[in-house]
Amino acid sequence: MMFDALYDEYAIPTLPLVIASAAAGDYEHLVTLMEGGIPGLPYRQSTTGSERPLPPGDVDDSDGVYYAVECHEEMPFEDATAAAAAVAGYPQQVREPLVEDIVYMERVCEMWSVGSASTIEREPVVSAVPALILAGTFDPITPPRWGQITAQRLRNSVYVEVPTGGHGVYDIDPCPLDITLAFLDNPNRVPDTGCLADMDPVAFVVP
Repeated sequence: MMFDALYDEYAIPTLPLVIASAAAGDYEHLVTLMEGGIPGLPYRQSTTGSERPLPPGDVDDSDGVYYAVECHEEMPFEDATAAAAAVAGYPQQVREPLVEDIVYMERVCEMWSVGSASTIEREPVVSAVPALILAGTFDPITPPRWGQITAQRLRNSVYVEVPTGGHGVYDIDPCPLDITLAFLDNPNRVPDTGCLADMDPVAFVVP
């Protein structure tokens, strides 16, 4: 649940509260996250006053596209046995779900039957094409260090880290959106990123 919550810029500030409360034996806030909510605020409820309105949930994801891409480009290079060896030293509560996830995807991909990408899929892209690399500081699945590595190989790239973001940050605030639009308007000009310094820091909720 902590991993999933790091995708959501609305949930990130509540994580210290969730963790501390659970450590003290109070699971109310953790249950709220598990049920798709944010502690103190239902996920699909609009707010007024100082609170920002929350999104109505994911409506633009395609499971078909997800499985097609994962099964064609990622799973051919994954192996459940190797994964089990890689996490052998982890606590059982963490180890088992990590391996089970790969086993599940192997079964799905057998049924999905979309073929396998060539090994070039595993090679890093090297290019001089202008690129904007956006990263969220708290992104658990494509962390900032991956964006920094990518920037080293894309010679005409601009790396931008959004300090309040999780996964998918271009539209979580007017600042990254303006940077994105400026880049799309003229990819050959480095966009002004000064607004990042003016973004309010994450207001973490603590017990």
